[in-house]
Amino acid sequence: MLVEVAQETRDSVFTALKVANAIPLIHQIGGFVLEAACAYALGLGRPKSNKKLFDIVDHDTKTGWSIKSIKHDLHANANIEYVIQRANAYGKSEPYGFGKISARSDPQTIGKVVLSLWNQKVNADAKAQGVINKRKLILVRDSLDNVALFEDELSTFSLESLTWRWTSHGKAGLQGLFPGSDETVLRWHPSGTQLFERVCLPETFSKVSLRTKRLTIDQLITKLNVRRATK
Repeated sequence: MLVEVAQETRDSVFTALKVANAIPLIHQIGGFVLEAACAYALGLGRPKSNKKLFDIVDHDTKTGWSIKSIKHDLHANANIEYVIQRANAYGKSEPYGFGKISARSDPQTIGKVVLSLWNQKVNADAKAQGVINKRKLILVRDSLDNVALFEDELSTFSLESLTWRWTSHGKAGLQGLFPGSDETVLRWHPSGTQLFERVCLPETFSKVSLRTKRLTIDQLITKLNVRRATK
C-alpha cells in the first residue's frame, strides 16, 4: 500500500527539485533529475545511469529504490497506472515452461508468463545490484506543478496470486486482479509488451508546489561565478 514518504526526506527531495526547477537548462522534472534529488535526500552519492530496475541503491543497508514520476491529478484515493516493464510474454514463454503461447491461449497462462517475466527481472536486478530491501518511490505531479511523494515495497507475485481477464473482445489489454475482486493490480498490453502497475493514492497526504522563479542563463552564470566565453 502506498504511503507518504517521511516528511524530512520528502522536504529534502522537494527542495532539490525546486532548485532544479529554477535552472533554465532543465526542461522537466523526472528521470535523472528526480533520481539525483532522491539520492541527495537519502544521503547517497550521485546516481549512476543504468538500465537496471533500481535507480538508486544504499549499499550499506542493501536498499534499492525504483523511482517513477507520474503526471496525474492529486486527490485522495486516485488510481494511477505506470509502466514497470516491457514484458514480451508471447516471445519469451518457453524458457519458463509454458510452451509457445499467443492471444488464443488461456488468459491465466498468459498472466503467469507475465508474472514470471516480472519476477525474474526483479530478482535478477536485485542480485546484480546487491539489493535485499526492494522499494519504490513515486512522485505524482499535477498540471499546476503541485507534487506529492509516496513509497511502498516493490513486490513480486506468486503465479497464482492474480486472476487474469481481457479488457475487451479485441484482446488489447490483459488485467490482473486480486481473486474475488474488481481491483486491477497489473495491466499488460500485448501490442507494446508494456506491463503497467496500478496503485491507489492514500486518503490523506501533503502536496507542495514546485513553482519557483526561473533563472536566466546569465543569472546562473553570475551566481556560479563561471567565466564567460569571450566573443
